[in-house]
Amino acid sequence: MSKLNIALIGAGGRGTAVRLSHILIMNDVFNLVAICDRDEEKARKIAAEHNVHAYGRVQDLVKQETLDVAAVSTPGDSHHAICTYLAEHGVNIIVETPIAITLPLIDLIIDAVERNGVKLEVAENYPRDAMHLMKREVIDKGLIGDVLRIYSFFQTGGYHIMSSLRMMAAAEATKVTGIAMETPIPRVNVSDIRQYTRENWSMGVIDFANGAMAFTAYSAIYHACALGRKSATFFQVDGTTGTIVENDVHLTTEEQRLNGGRATVYPIKVITKEVDGKRILDRVEIETDPPVIWENPYPQYKVGPGSLAIIEEMDSIAQAVLNNQPTRYDACEGRKDMELQIAMGESARRGRQPLDLPLTSVTPHEEEIHQRFAKRYGHDPMDVEILVDFFFPKT
Repeated sequence: MSKLNIALIGAGGRGTAVRLSHILIMNDVFNLVAICDRDEEKARKIAAEHNVHAYGRVQDLVKQETLDVAAVSTPGDSHHAICTYLAEHGVNIIVETPIAITLPLIDLIIDAVERNGVKLEVAENYPRDAMHLMKREVIDKGLIGDVLRIYSFFQTGGYHIMSSLRMMAAAEATKVTGIAMETPIPRVNVSDIRQYTRENWSMGVIDFANGAMAFTAYSAIYHACALGRKSATFFQVDGTTGTIVENDVHLTTEEQRLNGGRATVYPIKVITKEVDGKRILDRVEIETDPPVIWENPYPQYKVGPGSLAIIEEMDSIAQAVLNNQPTRYDACEGRKDMELQIAMGESARRGRQPLDLPLTSVTPHEEEIHQRFAKRYGHDPMDVEILVDFFFPKT
């Protein structure tokens, strides 16, 4: 099998620690040819470590290199401009989340991808996480019956949690209700670039076409684990005959249901093994009768549980390009996650008014996002030709 020429666009922490490291792990599939970053000195330094070319502009990268794939690991505000440019020049893409910050900007990407026949993979980790995959396997086997409710509190927020909730529901979302609360707090310095004097908290209720409902709550302060937030998290899936609670599965027999309803608890076990001095994931299992087992599909890469989702998304774009097949989490999937986030924000803005899905027009919430974008960067977010060459600082 011939290797795919890949370039990393965005040499920040996420790009180097996560995307680049896994490109190198998968060197049987990918051939790293270049590093591109608007901080060209940083790009040159990292490129020199790997004996590849360095670029400060995406345009120069595309002009000079023969690329099969570009890995976009820049700030989310830049994704629509860079991905659209790459697609217009026939380059396949794997892009970090969010795919873009509003639906109109995502639609720019989708249009460019479809017109130019390129592949795009959204690097959303949750649907590929081993524990999530096992929980979905439990649901698919009917062990907890039909899904009724999904709860996720304080784990994560935004598009990430939307992908998780959609995965557990396995149905299209039909309605969203959002609640928002902004409150002043004493100054909290999380990092050099992140300081908070206000907490923006939100809660959402999502209805799905199969009758399931989902409930979620989060804030940026939880994300930072500041002020004692996120000291505990909660994830639960209620089924008609059982429940998934965090990483335990509670199952009942008919006899148990007719005699008090007490469930038998089956922990989800992560089984690792040592290979060449490394602890790698072997399988995830539940000791039911018969057992439910999810095996590591990528043992050749010798990685732990935390890396498998990244390996899977890299494999998805590789197989899509090599075999001309769809990616496993394409732009439309990323759009659905963002649509839920946008709808939750718009519902809250309208005083908790439920919104039917799909959204059929640009929301005032998105217009506000576009206005903030223009104020911050001095350009309309639709000006992709200008923005592809713009420096977007980490936020």
